[in-house]
Amino acid sequence: LYSLDRNGVNVPLNALSYNAADGYLYAVQVGGNRLFRLGLDSYQDLGPVAGLSTVNSASADAAGVLYLANDNTNQLFRFVVATRTITTVPLPSNVRFGDLAAIDSVVALNPLDGLIYTTRFYNSAGNNGLVRIDASTGTITTLAPSGTLTTTGQDVGALFFDAAGTLYAATNQGTLVLYNTADGSVTDIGVVDGAAQADGASCANPPQRLDVVRTAGQPVVVTPATSATTPVVIDVPFTVQLQNTGPVD
Repeated sequence: LYSLDRNGVNVPLNALSYNAADGYLYAVQVGGNRLFRLGLDSYQDLGPVAGLSTVNSASADAAGVLYLANDNTNQLFRFVVATRTITTVPLPSNVRFGDLAAIDSVVALNPLDGLIYTTRFYNSAGNNGLVRIDASTGTITTLAPSGTLTTTGQDVGALFFDAAGTLYAATNQGTLVLYNTADGSVTDIGVVDGAAQADGASCANPPQRLDVVRTAGQPVVVTPATSATTPVVIDVPFTVQLQNTGPVD
């Protein structure tokens, strides 16, 4: 999703995030501070957000708080959707969240530790890495194998967590990678469609939480070997147990 038709006028969008508190996507008009709420087949123009400047990156926590930022700046915006309250979180130095004019880089919030992660470039031959942000204190930590982030490479357009706290990134050039949030190391895991601009939103806070336990049973020989060159066929039964640990029945 990059734009919507608003009364015959094309409105480009950026800073996409998914709010698990109400089940809607949110995005900000490119070059402005007008907020849109996006549903399955409709949208709502929520109007300008006073105090919000141009942003290109966003993520949301489970309580319905949006965190927004722009590239190469030293602050986060913290926006409470339910009350339309906005505050700023000062950062000790500028962070590369992405270049709005050329790419659509992102920020993502980890459902396990509640911290924010962002990155600007992916380079298969470079150092890569992440920036980790504690929005409660404004503390930033660089996570990179050699201590510094790569400054060139493919543009990270979509950065998102799953419910298990696994961080994925898709570049605008079509590479899908997996980031280690402990040390910033990265693994190339596949190919996706490239795009001039991309965006990502984490759906990492589902209303249901399931514990899954898989137990292997006693192997059973189905077909024994009849010679040294014939295979043995063995069945291994598995028992899968599910437990709902969330608040929804």
